[in-house]
Amino acid sequence: MAVPGTLRTLNDRAVLALLLDRGPMTRPQIAAASGLSKPTASQVLTRLTGLVVAEGTRVGLPGRNAEVYRVEPTAATAAAVDVTPRRIAVRVVRVTGEVVGEHVLPTPGRSGGDVVQRLRDAVTGAGVAPEDLDHVVVGVPGAVDPRTRRLAFAAHLPGWHRPGLVDWLADGLGADVVVENDVNLAAQAELATGDEPDFALYWGAEGIGAALVLDGRLRRGAGGGAGRSATSPSPARPPRATSGGWPCTGCSRARAGPRSAGCCAPTASAAVPPPRSAPPRTPTRRCWTRWRTASPSGSRPSSPWSTRAWSCSAATSCSRAANRCAPGSSTPCTP
Repeated sequence: MAVPGTLRTLNDRAVLALLLDRGPMTRPQIAAASGLSKPTASQVLTRLTGLVVAEGTRVGLPGRNAEVYRVEPTAATAAAVDVTPRRIAVRVVRVTGEVVGEHVLPTPGRSGGDVVQRLRDAVTGAGVAPEDLDHVVVGVPGAVDPRTRRLAFAAHLPGWHRPGLVDWLADGLGADVVVENDVNLAAQAELATGDEPDFALYWGAEGIGAALVLDGRLRRGAGGGAGRSATSPSPARPPRATSGGWPCTGCSRARAGPRSAGCCAPTASAAVPPPRSAPPRTPTRRCWTRWRTASPSGSRPSSPWSTRAWSCSAATSCSRAANRCAPGSSTPCTP
């Protein structure tokens, strides 16, 4: 059974949502659209004074001129903040949804710096003083653990890992602050604009995540990480050294040296040779090949792959497939 305070809150929210959705309305129109009685609608408008204001009267209708009510745009200002390791994006909106400023603050490097100051700088860049904000929602690629009040699943956000993160940000910005997983925020937007009470939203970017909505409610899990599946960092490009303009190919990473040292060996003389069609660059060149070694008894080798260099004269070329100085030659490359 609902208590009177709960009923009042529900009525206030219903009327406010109605005015935000349909724009200015008279009191009889509010009562008819919300299903409230006219006296109850009047009580709601009284409680919402300051947030809802009268903007005049509507004439030309039968009976007394009716006052028109609307939501005051400047009654509340909020900031939506999207945080990644590379930048902080801010969009400042009025309570009516009007966007009043946007800004993107780059945050290069691994140093976290002063997180509160960075947020203040980002909001100021949007043309709004942080002190003028009433509410701030911060979306992060992580989640706040409700037990420890610390940010989890976000090792790539230096400076954000401290106890009481939400309270610390609220004190620094002077506004109510909510820190939420970015995928959960996307799910809440889908829930508000869609008509499905049960769905899973999958998200793939620098990480793989999901948000779960069941019975019209977002499920965060006991540790705040429900739907957090894994991370998929971009693969690092392996080093690609060169020697004399020839690309290094077929080299294991353990043997790849710096550009100044050539390829596949600590000296430039061990560079992979140029393509077969190119003329030899030196009277004698070295050809690297990999072959499977076997013990004298024919048992399985302990080291499946080995690497050696074979020298060939300028008149011939190494055949890596046959370990010969020329295709069809019976003379092997001399080690």
